[in-house]
Amino acid sequence: DLSVKGRDLACNVPSVSHGENAALGGRYRSHYATKLASSVGEYGSRVGSPMTSTNHSYGDEDVDFANECNRGCGITYCWSRTPRYRGSNQSSDVEEYPLLSGNGESNVVTPSHETVSRSLSQKFRPKSFDELVGQEVVVKCLLSTILRGRITSVYLFHGPRGTGKTSTSKIFAAALNCLSQAAHSRPCGLCSECKTCFSGRSIDVKEIDSAKLKRTSYLRSLIKSASLPPVSSRFKVFIIDECQLLCQETWGTLFNSLDNFSQHSVFILVTSELEKLPRNVLSRTQKYHFSKVCDADISNKLAKICMEEGIDFDQGAVDFIASKSDGSLRDAEIMLDQLSLLGKRITTSLAYKLIGVVSDDELLDLLDLALSSDTSNTVIRARELMRSKIDPMQLISQLANA
Repeated sequence: DLSVKGRDLACNVPSVSHGENAALGGRYRSHYATKLASSVGEYGSRVGSPMTSTNHSYGDEDVDFANECNRGCGITYCWSRTPRYRGSNQSSDVEEYPLLSGNGESNVVTPSHETVSRSLSQKFRPKSFDELVGQEVVVKCLLSTILRGRITSVYLFHGPRGTGKTSTSKIFAAALNCLSQAAHSRPCGLCSECKTCFSGRSIDVKEIDSAKLKRTSYLRSLIKSASLPPVSSRFKVFIIDECQLLCQETWGTLFNSLDNFSQHSVFILVTSELEKLPRNVLSRTQKYHFSKVCDADISNKLAKICMEEGIDFDQGAVDFIASKSDGSLRDAEIMLDQLSLLGKRITTSLAYKLIGVVSDDELLDLLDLALSSDTSNTVIRARELMRSKIDPMQLISQLANA
């Protein structure tokens, strides 16, 4: 068997004692490794070596020679002069073309979800259309798209921040590739496609950083990937968040290549600043507007989170958080997360202190003093409020809106 002979040849290293090896030093190891690699490189490539190239050049910082005489044969350049790496560093090709790299899996070991403490906004991020809050029209349209199979090439999700645009894009991507037979229940969250999509390990669902698309090599990689059919899923989905950051040249290159893309490639553009997008982009996309979430929906969602997490809360505090979130569910969840760390119970007074506003009662007292022409006490009370809990501009804003 040639492969057995090749391994025998590559591992046939004369034994060197520890003292001799120390005396000879790096000069002997470098000379011997280079000479041996030269003799077996071509032979190893013929017997099916997984790394057949013989023209790689590596710096000393990329190769580990520390324990070469203490592991097996000790040859660093086994087979075709391919050095053994210290870690799982990717090649330059992978860095330049990240969208075309292998199977999309990383060698980096990450902690399991059970051991990672996540924020409330991450933990309760919606994973189905039913879990989306305050976007009934968008949900109805996307579900109808899936049921009828009328999939277009480019979608544009726009609206204020924190209203569920990015979450919806991931749900829609999972629904397009879901393996469930019941189209109305997609994404099911149970099939392999749904699990890999929501965990970020899907080969065919990619989240693209808008800043990286300014690099010509990355943009070229994206266009080439979109021109190829999906690897294992029904659709290739590219989610470009904060797409308003793309320059005019990038938009032109991307949309000029649209006709060459695979019919199974779908782009989902996400932005909170629709006015910054070129007109030709708006005319060639299917647009979905995400409106601000109403206070009642935000309050109900926060109350549900508190009950599931076992957090004691005052309904007034939850309502106050909802009113101060400006229609952003994510901002409300972040505020709730902060308040849950401050005490055993979320109270209205605690919410006032965190957000930096005065309560309605304190505000009315200040207004009463001002209307009573008691200038001295009015100034004293205003200064007390500003020293203790609130920014002067915030106080003026509250007085103006009272």
